[in-house]
Amino acid sequence: MANDDHDNAETDREMFDQIDGDLRRARERDAEQRFVREELEKGLVSLHIPHHMHAAIRTHVNDRRPVGDFLTALLENNLKESVIRADHINLAALVDWCRLLYNFVPSACQGSPAKVKAWLEGDKDEVPTAD
Repeated sequence: MANDDHDNAETDREMFDQIDGDLRRARERDAEQRFVREELEKGLVSLHIPHHMHAAIRTHVNDRRPVGDFLTALLENNLKESVIRADHINLAALVDWCRLLYNFVPSACQGSPAKVKAWLEGDKDEVPTAD
């Protein structure tokens, strides 16, 4: 009987350690996600990215949703297509858009057509990490 109590205590401790580890990883993931979102917001404001585009870049980075033609071209690092697809407001902000992508948007969700496609098809619960 004493052995059973000892085995149960070990099993309980293992379960507690696993739950504790899961909670720690969840807290770390949440903190990383908050950091990425806060950095993106800083970039949107400090670089004066056109306000009508804020929701689109947020949904791409935070929710892995596809965006319009201009922003897709920009995320895929296709300058010519970005220029062709931009409205006059985004065309004037193109340098700031490049600064935003370089400094405030995780590289996992932008940089080439393959990276954008992989990002959109990836695990919706996976958190973008800061570079």
